Amino acid sequence: MSLSKVFIFILLTFFSFLTTFAQNEDDLPIKVDTSIVRLNIGVVDGRGQPITNLSKDDFAVYEDGVKQTISRFEPTVAPFSVVMILDMSGSTLGFRETIRQSAFR
Repeated sequence: MSLSKVFIFILLTFFSFLTTFAQNEDDLPIKVDTSIVRLNIGVVDGRGQPITNLSKDDFAVYEDGVKQTISRFEPTVAPFSVVMILDMSGSTLGFRETIRQSAFR
């Protein structure tokens, strides 16, 4: 090996160790153990209508038979879209009023 290749190898080795030792504790990641469980719950009454005025006091969460504390409760309203396709061909001519009424339910 030529002298210049040895010199370049030594420089590269030196700089690779230099960057390793240059890291301080602020650059290291912080690891935290936590056990947050997210539950998405929908509640309906006996007629299938959604109940929206609930608070965290209306719920109880158990893990292995032990009641857990609900530390965060966020009621949300999720947007949704409805697409309805109606068959208005000649074969449904006698049922169009029924189809129209069903669409408005």
